[in-house]
Amino acid sequence: MFRYHARVALRTLRRRPTETAINVIGLALGLTCCVLLALYVRNELAVDRDVPHAERIYRLGSAWSDGAAGPPITAPAAAGPALVETFAEVEATVRIWAGWLNVRAGDEVAPPVFRRNAYVADANALTFFGFDLLHGDPSTALAAPRSVVLHERFAEAVFGTADAVGRTLLVETYNNGEQPYTVTGVWADRPFNSFTHFDGAEFEVITSFTDGDLITEYAWWSWENRYLLAYVKLAVGADVAALRSRLPAFVAEQAPQEWAETYAILLESFATLYLDDNDGRNRKAVYLLSALAVLILAVACINFANLATARALNRAKEIGVRKAVGAQRAQLVGPLLGEAVWVAALATALGAGMASVLQGPFFELADKPLVVAGLWDAPMLLGLVAIALVTGLSAGGYPALVLSAFRPVRVLRGAAGGRQGGQLRRSLVVVQFAVALVLVAGAAIIHQQTVFLDQASLGFERDRVLAIRSVPRDWSPEGVERLQPVKTRLEAVPGVRAVSLSWETASEGAPNTLAVRRAGQPEDATRDLPRFVVDAEYDDVYGLDVVAGAFFSPDEQGTGVLLNERAAAVLGVTAPGELLHVDGAEAVPVRGIVRDFHFDSLHRAIGPLVIASVEQVPLYRTFSLRLDSEDTAATLAAVRAAWQDVLPTAPFDYSFLSEDLSLLYAGERRTGTVVALASALAFAVAMLGLFGLVSLAVLQRRKEIGVRKVLGASALRIVGLFVKDFGALVLIAVGLAAPLTYLAAARWLDAFAYRIDLGPGPFFAVGGVLLATTLTAVCVLVLRAALADPVRALSRSHQE
Repeated sequence: MFRYHARVALRTLRRRPTETAINVIGLALGLTCCVLLALYVRNELAVDRDVPHAERIYRLGSAWSDGAAGPPITAPAAAGPALVETFAEVEATVRIWAGWLNVRAGDEVAPPVFRRNAYVADANALTFFGFDLLHGDPSTALAAPRSVVLHERFAEAVFGTADAVGRTLLVETYNNGEQPYTVTGVWADRPFNSFTHFDGAEFEVITSFTDGDLITEYAWWSWENRYLLAYVKLAVGADVAALRSRLPAFVAEQAPQEWAETYAILLESFATLYLDDNDGRNRKAVYLLSALAVLILAVACINFANLATARALNRAKEIGVRKAVGAQRAQLVGPLLGEAVWVAALATALGAGMASVLQGPFFELADKPLVVAGLWDAPMLLGLVAIALVTGLSAGGYPALVLSAFRPVRVLRGAAGGRQGGQLRRSLVVVQFAVALVLVAGAAIIHQQTVFLDQASLGFERDRVLAIRSVPRDWSPEGVERLQPVKTRLEAVPGVRAVSLSWETASEGAPNTLAVRRAGQPEDATRDLPRFVVDAEYDDVYGLDVVAGAFFSPDEQGTGVLLNERAAAVLGVTAPGELLHVDGAEAVPVRGIVRDFHFDSLHRAIGPLVIASVEQVPLYRTFSLRLDSEDTAATLAAVRAAWQDVLPTAPFDYSFLSEDLSLLYAGERRTGTVVALASALAFAVAMLGLFGLVSLAVLQRRKEIGVRKVLGASALRIVGLFVKDFGALVLIAVGLAAPLTYLAAARWLDAFAYRIDLGPGPFFAVGGVLLATTLTAVCVLVLRAALADPVRALSRSHQE
């Protein structure tokens, strides 16, 4: 029986190769896109899942009533150890400081210097996260002071071999100069996860804690240090909800007394950190792309079902004859279902093959590493088989059941499924067009927002700003003074207009804070406000707008502070000259007020900002250079030469501010790219379906066309009948899609404090394109039939 149905299906499919090709290609394209999106979503969901006992690990987050008091993703240094001591259900803790280091091989003459992202971690960090080392023992690798564990790739770059255990790495510390660290372990490349990848950067160096080198003993254990990443592992069976309910009392008892009303510890599941961080933008992208995959599959399946239904109805006479000669209903249903399942299986296989070929380029385009097992694992194969069966049975089920239920006389008279089948096909066409419109209009809105993000005025100059981030660190007034000759040398490079030494560039946010209050106010009026540390030339590089007072002056050693307009409003400062207490010190004057600028991404509204002088707060990590030459490449080469001349032992690690700004919205840009590609495929599938349906409609109505021509109807009048039918379907689809797209787009745009206005432009543009494409296809196909000889059409209809 199976072989019989297969032969019947293949014979029927060969009779109508064009319709079969459209059906197979349309479903295959939709499945290809759906499979690639499913792989992408599975890839995102796999992050952090390779860590042993991930379900028992939680990050300690921080919730401050004054949000600027500390980052939400870090915790006070003392919190983790105190939790282990206080609660039996907290099994272990680990703390991590994330930054970067200048390092070089210690057993070579004048080796190259590398700047690498680095962690300082507790001794149990490797075992806590289940790290396997290629070389070394993870249980002891970070036990001794000045121990260091390296990524395999970085060990090869520094020492020429991955087996670097026992070698010496010279580390430029922040407080004790250059110190020798012993390599005690090397790890292999790991899948993308938040322990070795933090905030989009991969870390290649992990050092043990050594008092004073990078962090002091006090900072490593103090509640006052709010900037460590901290994780806890709970005991098997621990009641997380009960533990969370006891944390306020723990804070009141253990933390500084003044924190009782302003600070709360959060337990954030490690397994979902990647999805939930950054205000949940990764999770929203997963939801968006999952919905997109379902919608595209729906478009492809609707298209398949529509064409299968229309094609099956053309076989009404065949079914009527077979029923008249005694065929049972099961014998009629079988071939129709078999044909639909065979076509769906063929399309599924083709789609899976295309996805297998395209998954590499797709993930390269998405700028994501592929960490899931791939296309051919059991869950994906079962999903593909289910799609083929459900799609085939759904597409073949309706016409099979309807046609097989008709009486033979009615079927042979051509009355089978006319009105009922036509209503179904029109409804499916409307749904298909509406989904395609939602996807394409949504992609257009995402593109508009990303263009807005790239072009928005930020309140400072972003073009031709070069940031050198590998500045040797000696966080002291003497260290600042020693960098002045370097600054002078860089200023002398032709094509460089200005050079500034600072902690932050104008675009990378302000993770650190200052405790600020107006002179004369009580201490409980102190506010923790975000802080920039800059020098007098910062304004020359970034072109900030000082609306009152003056910027720092090189002649005055950076006395006082600057406020942005928002900080001035928060503190109640109305004019320069007013006095502020900063970090408990003697009162200092407000030198000036700077117009608000976007020192963070456009996801967040501009907040208050205090700008301190590097002479008074000797913290720095970046030289910012304003280039004054169109020949950027030549200027960059000259800057590199000058850097290597004055700092031969420091790496030249740089980026352009415009590139840094672009990275702030890499996730949105990546999502927009994927959505645009998927929407284009959905539109193509819808157009393929339209072409097939119009062709079938012309075929089904060729007798009507011939009769109308014989009675004197013009070709344009006949075309107009079809245009009216299909144009009305497009207009109904636009009416359905517009409000749905508006609501979905408004929800997505809520993630941005600064966003485009949702006007009617994208809806009119996409609806117009769809309407024009539909009418063009209808006109071309119908006009060809309308210009044909009506006698041939009538004679062929009579023969059939």
